[in-house]
Amino acid sequence: MDDAVDFATSSPAQRVTGVWHVIIVYSRLTGLTAFDPADAAPKPESGRRLHRLHPFSSLTAHEIVTAATIVRQNAGLRHLVDADSVVTKAITLLEPPKHLMVQYLDIEHGDTLQDERFTIPRRAEVQYCLKGTTQMYTSVVCLALAQESSQVTEPKHYQGIMDPIEHAVFFDVVGSSPEWAAAVSSLGLPADVELSYEPWPYGADKDTGPETQMALVRIDPMPTEGIANERISSPSPGPNWTTGTALDGCQPNDYHPDLLPPSRQDLRPLHLVQPEGVSFTVTDGSLVEWQKWQFRVRCDFREGIVLHDVRYDDRSLFYRLSLSEMTVLYADPRSPYHVKQGFDLGDAGAGAVVNPLRLGCDFLGSIYYFDGVVNTMEGGAITIPNAICLHEEDGGVLWKHTNDKTEAAVSARSRVLVIQTTMTLGNYDYILAWRFDQAAGITYEVSATGIVSTNLIDPGTSSRWGTVVSPRVIAQNHQNMFCVRLDPAIDGHQNSVQVEKSVPLPLDDEVNTYGNA
Repeated sequence: MDDAVDFATSSPAQRVTGVWHVIIVYSRLTGLTAFDPADAAPKPESGRRLHRLHPFSSLTAHEIVTAATIVRQNAGLRHLVDADSVVTKAITLLEPPKHLMVQYLDIEHGDTLQDERFTIPRRAEVQYCLKGTTQMYTSVVCLALAQESSQVTEPKHYQGIMDPIEHAVFFDVVGSSPEWAAAVSSLGLPADVELSYEPWPYGADKDTGPETQMALVRIDPMPTEGIANERISSPSPGPNWTTGTALDGCQPNDYHPDLLPPSRQDLRPLHLVQPEGVSFTVTDGSLVEWQKWQFRVRCDFREGIVLHDVRYDDRSLFYRLSLSEMTVLYADPRSPYHVKQGFDLGDAGAGAVVNPLRLGCDFLGSIYYFDGVVNTMEGGAITIPNAICLHEEDGGVLWKHTNDKTEAAVSARSRVLVIQTTMTLGNYDYILAWRFDQAAGITYEVSATGIVSTNLIDPGTSSRWGTVVSPRVIAQNHQNMFCVRLDPAIDGHQNSVQVEKSVPLPLDDEVNTYGNA
């Protein structure tokens, strides 16, 4: 993360050269602001300041580093290691027990003023391990008291996220492996080709046990200069240099506009303006109000956007909304691709891989931004600017009717409030958006974009396990599965689920004589 690049200021690409890259399911964070751990020592006055935040507010940089410092110090004493050997895998807000939070919200939305007699101390959950080990531990820190309140040892088969420290170890192991050197040598690549390595976590199968950690390795080309951190979706060799190598026959397949001829020059500018400003308000750092809607928004290390206490016209609708997990299952049964699968939120964390969003690129119009604050593996905190955006969109026609006798027509335009983020995981980019309309409707929208995950195939052949997208390049069949966590609270918390279906009534001689009922 120390070599993060701001894409908005990086220089344009000049050319693609013979550098090869291994697939990754981790996106380097760009444009980050670091929080100095030296400023994180719990201060006498910090507890009072910390617990006055709303119980659903995102963790601040100070809270994250405070929790990390406490756990690293205590874990060092528990395990008889230096505190720097403690890897803070993920630090998230530990939400208050629901029964307490319901009372808090009832007071908050009722006639009773919230006061010091009913406060809920904020807590952070810290998942950590020791360097060089896979055993996971979970600690809870009471931020108001600056104390570790609990600690548990997780079952041995539990795995934490794949972090940059593990990536570095992977590089060293693979780079020094004689088996890897022999495999690369067999490809017949030029001596000056530079190699870099990145791991891909995947699902276990019958041949792998809980103690096994493996990575799927594949070579992709990437530019040596110009576009920082870009990956090309298929081999993109320079003129003729692949002849006689394992990559013979591959064709250039660039996607970055700086590497392609200009296209679509006939589009004229489209400006979206709101001269009187936006129709929503954001107060208390997280409370959004718009067109009878009201909710709180939080950026979570694991889940990304989390919405709390969603209400419409002063009526409770949802206690909590979030994306809880997503997985990409690749359907190539040939080894080693049979274990190619990522659980993206569990493997990387949606909040840890969000993009710093930019006006004119990710959206148009008047935008309000929420920054994201996440932990580092060394116990620090980084701020991801513009991690979440909030804006209005025109939703087309909301309602219309034309009187067929008078020909008088009336209509109303639809306005939609969108809260959105984008996360990059390896080759995939996911645009995730909660959409609120003026008819009390909520839609969760997932847009999958980016580039396909590919591997080589023999010349002139095809495969039932994928689609040939370029000479000697196949994109494997796969599917993306998303799991959304919905905690309904429609006019209260005693909700149930019902499924209603319309079915035809049987024909009879009394009621459904014509079969249309």
